Amino acid sequence: MRDIFWTAGPWLVALALCQGCGASVSPESAHGGGPARSWSDPRGRALLFDPGISPGDEARLRSDYQFMESRRFQFPAGREADLFGKVFGGAEKGSSVVDYLSLRVRSFVPALSDSELEERLQFGRAGYSVMANNLGAALWIYSKSIDTHPVVFHLGDRALEMKSPRVGLVELGSGYSDSRSGAVMRSATLVHEGRHSDCSTQLSAEDHARLRRGQNPEDPRCTHSHADCPSGHPLAGLPACDSHPWGAYSVEMIYGLGLEAGCVNCSESDRLEARATALDAASRVMVLEEMLSGSLGEPEMGSVQ
Repeated sequence: MRDIFWTAGPWLVALALCQGCGASVSPESAHGGGPARSWSDPRGRALLFDPGISPGDEARLRSDYQFMESRRFQFPAGREADLFGKVFGGAEKGSSVVDYLSLRVRSFVPALSDSELEERLQFGRAGYSVMANNLGAALWIYSKSIDTHPVVFHLGDRALEMKSPRVGLVELGSGYSDSRSGAVMRSATLVHEGRHSDCSTQLSAEDHARLRRGQNPEDPRCTHSHADCPSGHPLAGLPACDSHPWGAYSVEMIYGLGLEAGCVNCSESDRLEARATALDAASRVMVLEEMLSGSLGEPEMGSVQ
């Protein structure tokens, strides 16, 4: 998944391109070509689809939410049940996973080029930050660097102000539409992106200062940003790992482990895909052993912002 998250290069380029540009947008270009479409998830909560979301992707999203809602779990006593319950708040029904998402993911847009994204944004004195699947979290973080100047994203005929990391604006990349991506992988991606909507600690004064300088916050737990993978890792040097516990890859791993170990109405191919998803996610958690041992504390699944 294309989940790079405000690394120094794109972040600084965005600031350099638009600092002080005072952009404005016309209603026609900002609204993405028509009204936003609304759909209620299996728990009855409204989701917004940008007009640019293809019929195929909309059908896949509806199907993936139904896949998650319809899972039934029966865990043997052990670590998987404990971890699943800590993160999703329940270990019997897939509805707990949908409940987790409903707090964190609220709207979807298609993959946007930088110029298309610029047309969708409205802001005070400065520009935009891209390169993330969870655009809402990235844009909320960016809004902290310009303090009182609001950042607004136009989704169809709706104007979404980035007031919270849990605005839940998710960009669907091309991989979501790939026929090789099954329901397990796609739903795990949604679970992963949902975790980026959590700010599990207050941004410090130093973090605010770093943001104004175009740097990442020092503490990754606010929006659970990724770290460069260490030397020796297949993705060494790329921001595709987690240096802290209970981040997006940890939650994705726990979801995959839950499907593999406890899902009673998953097919064998679902379980194999879940195992592969969990193993890949686990390989990206740089503090995995310490986290699982309990020495790094319990997961904080709320959001302070």
